[in-house]
Amino acid sequence: MKDVPLLKWELLTFLMIPLFLGMSGISRTLEGYLFGVDLAFVLITPTIGFMMMFVLHHHTKLHMNLPFAVFFVVIFSLASGALIGIGEYLSDQYLGTSLLKNIVIDITFM
Repeated sequence: MKDVPLLKWELLTFLMIPLFLGMSGISRTLEGYLFGVDLAFVLITPTIGFMMMFVLHHHTKLHMNLPFAVFFVVIFSLASGALIGIGEYLSDQYLGTSLLKNIVIDITFM
């Protein structure tokens, strides 16, 4: 094992930027310009995935090369988005919220 600190303050500062965007509401106001994309979620999930990869690489016997690290971060981001979607669906079904009920899907066949 390498003698590397768990997380440097620079990484934690990098993580605070998307948290600030989400908590301040800036991310929600930019959704109209970014095609409905929540900027805080898009920035925070790869950052958390990168931090998990960093800790796994430096504090365990698992050593990652660059392609696997990129694959790990991408799959972590996709899985996080799927879990958030499942949570929103279950919240609409059982808690009475309207997170997904306001979304109208228009499927037209030719």
